[in-house]
Amino acid sequence: MHNNAISVKNLTKEYEINVLDYKSFKRDLINFFKLNKYLNFNINTNKILALDNINFDIEKGDIVALIGKNGAGKSTFLKILSDITEPTSGEISYSGKLIAMLTLNAGLVGDCTAKENIYFLASMYGYSKQQIDEKFQEIIEFAEIEKFIDTPLKKFSSGMTTRLVFSTISNIKPDILVADEILANSDENFKYKCINKMKEINSEGTTILFVSHEEKLIKNLCKNGIYFKKGRTSSKKNIEECLEEYKEKEIL
Repeated sequence: MHNNAISVKNLTKEYEINVLDYKSFKRDLINFFKLNKYLNFNINTNKILALDNINFDIEKGDIVALIGKNGAGKSTFLKILSDITEPTSGEISYSGKLIAMLTLNAGLVGDCTAKENIYFLASMYGYSKQQIDEKFQEIIEFAEIEKFIDTPLKKFSSGMTTRLVFSTISNIKPDILVADEILANSDENFKYKCINKMKEINSEGTTILFVSHEEKLIKNLCKNGIYFKKGRTSSKKNIEECLEEYKEKEIL
C-alpha cells in the first residue's frame, strides 16, 4: 500500500430487495427445503447497486470528506470498511488500527455508568486498562461530563452520549478515524471543539474520513473530498472542487 492508509479496488455491493408479503415467505420456505427447482413460483426481486465498481486511494494523514445525498452509497462503503458487511466483489485494504463511529450506542451498556462505558469502549478496540487509565482524565475533561461520571448511561441525552463516545475514541488516537454524522446531535460549541480535536490528532498522524451534511464543518476540517452519487464516486479532489461538483449536480 506504500503511503496509502486506505485502498479501494473495484468495490461493488449489490443488495436484493423483495416486497415483504407472502411471496417472501414462500421463497424462504422453498429455499429452506431446497424445493425451488421442483416448484414453479414466480418471485420477483429487485437488485440495486449500492456501490458500483468504485476505486480510490486515501493517503496516510489525509482528512477526506465523503459527500453525497442520503442513499448515495457513503454508509454502505463505511460498513464494508468497518467489516460490518461484505462486498459483492472488489476489496478494501487499510493500514493500522481503524475505529469507526457509525452507530452512537455501539459497544455501550445503558445500565452501566459513564466511567464503566469508557473502559468498555476503549477495551473493545484493544486498549489495556493501563492505557485507558492514562487517558481517563483527559477523556472526561474533553467530554465535560465530570459531574456525571458515575451516572448510568441510560440517563444521558444523545448529545451527552456523543460527547462520551467521541472523547473516548479521539483520545485513544487510532491510525484511521471514521466519523459518520457523529456530531449531528451535538451543540455548535462542542461540534467545533470536536473539529479542533480531529485536526490535532490528524497533525499527529491519524487519517480521518468524515461524513456530514454541514458544509461549514466540512470546509473547516477537510482537505479533500470524494463525491458519491448513486453508488459511484468521483476521484479524490480538493474539498472546494468536490463541494462545487456536489452542488452543481445535486443542488443547483
